[in-house]
Amino acid sequence: MENKHFIRIIDFLNINDNSCDEIIDNIDSNLYSILQRCYKNKGCKDFLPLIPKIDKHNIKDATALIFIMYASDGQCGLKKDRKKAIYWAKKMFDNFNVIEGGEALASMYMQNKQYKNAYDTYQILATINNHISLTALGGFYRKGIYIKKDIYKALEYYQKATKHGNLSAPIKIAGIYRQQRKYLKSLVLLVKTIAKRFYIATTDKDAQERFREM
Repeated sequence: MENKHFIRIIDFLNINDNSCDEIIDNIDSNLYSILQRCYKNKGCKDFLPLIPKIDKHNIKDATALIFIMYASDGQCGLKKDRKKAIYWAKKMFDNFNVIEGGEALASMYMQNKQYKNAYDTYQILATINNHISLTALGGFYRKGIYIKKDIYKALEYYQKATKHGNLSAPIKIAGIYRQQRKYLKSLVLLVKTIAKRFYIATTDKDAQERFREM
């Protein structure tokens, strides 16, 4: 598999968060006022004709913004459209290697029951030990989604996800231990995990990201 240099969206756009306000502030000045009208005032008629140009020329900041606009519930100016959100997330992931683009893309594929596409995307992200993707792949093997059910392969992915910080994966491992009648091992892991989850949930502002399964 080709080695890729993956980046976070805040590094991709050189911003502190992924809010529409800050992304717009970094957009090329020629697009700025049009994007402002679309996002702030829902006046998108001047912006919509520019989308094919942005698509053709891979204007990176606008690519990310359009994805967020189509993925949100109308909060950023455009009506929510999963099909278009998938297109722009894929563009962001394939062209610019943005991690959040891949995470969002795989998640939307799952919602659409496009399991092969989701599996392939998670596999790419798993090469950088992305804990969300590792946990999701564990779910594929545990449930037999798209690929043959393999509880040992599921356990392998869940253990790797746990190692890289996911806080849902250990709960899945405990479930597998119960299936294997390793009740004490399951109980000990469950108690430790619940205590850790509680501590992190009360001390870590990014805790929700560590609880994600896909």
